[in-house]
Amino acid sequence: MTASLTAAQDLKLLRIRAEAEGKIVATPLAGGFLQVDETLEGRTLRVIIDGDATPSEITTFAQGGAEPTAADRIRSAFAELAHRKDDFVSLARLRDRLVGMSRAEQDAALLDLDLEPGVYLVPEDDQRSLTATERAASIRIGCEDKHRISIEER
Repeated sequence: MTASLTAAQDLKLLRIRAEAEGKIVATPLAGGFLQVDETLEGRTLRVIIDGDATPSEITTFAQGGAEPTAADRIRSAFAELAHRKDDFVSLARLRDRLVGMSRAEQDAALLDLDLEPGVYLVPEDDQRSLTATERAASIRIGCEDKHRISIEER
């Protein structure tokens, strides 16, 4: 399957049309991410992906129809919450966006992400300011509870 990329600059939309029966529409979102809607046989799959994805990467996504991983969902939630690219986001706020993911899945993905370059899990500087919800949302890494995350653009 091959695909071609056309840009409607005045609408700021990217459209990818696969020559097969599927249709992909990628819409830019805040934080440099793309909302990708794939319609195939009357069903639509909506996924948020890195906005720096190349046309070939988006086409590969479309062809594979892969569902986002837990780490992808965390990156997407972070992008929705971060106001700037170097922001730190509370794990409590991040976890609120991860509906349908168990705490164990979230923690496993956060631990995996923590090993990647450009991902930073840090404790809250002012521990006294933490609410019970923020404390409960923390993840223990080593001998320290981490309450905030920052993810650099790839």
